[in-house]
Amino acid sequence: MDPVSRSQPGPGLLLKVQKGCGLGPEEVASIQGESLTVMCQYNQGWERNQKWWCRGADWESCKVIVKTSRSERDNGRVSIRDRPGNRTFTVTMENVTVGDTDTYWCGIQRVEAALGARVTVTISTGKIVGMGLGGGERERNLLWPLHTHPCLTIPPSPASRSFLEDVHILILFFLKVLTLLGLVGAFIWVNKPQRARAGAGGSNLPQPAYLQQG
Repeated sequence: MDPVSRSQPGPGLLLKVQKGCGLGPEEVASIQGESLTVMCQYNQGWERNQKWWCRGADWESCKVIVKTSRSERDNGRVSIRDRPGNRTFTVTMENVTVGDTDTYWCGIQRVEAALGARVTVTISTGKIVGMGLGGGERERNLLWPLHTHPCLTIPPSPASRSFLEDVHILILFFLKVLTLLGLVGAFIWVNKPQRARAGAGGSNLPQPAYLQQG
């Protein structure tokens, strides 16, 4: 499976297909009505990190379906189990339908960067020709750090911004404020001599004439 966002290579995460069959390095398949289980193996040091399974082709807008609470969690037909002892977590989709066909992400939440592995799930209404379900496990190094989001508990909306973008906006704001203050100061400075000259010139005006009685 290819890395999704090549910000920098990270330690490997192995994806193993226990049920279903491999259609390629990043695809798994099953038959409607059956179950499909994906097992992800992570490196030492991530045992206490939250694990999750989200749906959607776009990393930044995928919908988190289920995430670990302590060691396991169920959400309808989808369940996730974390086994820190052997550093693996499994996602099981029960009674799958054709509507479950989509791109999913097997992910680990971290403070510095969320990690994710893309999995394309295909559900068929009949037998998959040339592929036997429940075949041997397949694995591949596939996990790389993605964008610089601190975590992905709930995927950010398209309008959300990263920390660096927020800092950039703040810098632009302060620059605009400083520019505005500079313009106001320049305006005051330019108009101050004019008022002074106007005040000085007022003393040279002709004095009013007084009528004298004869």
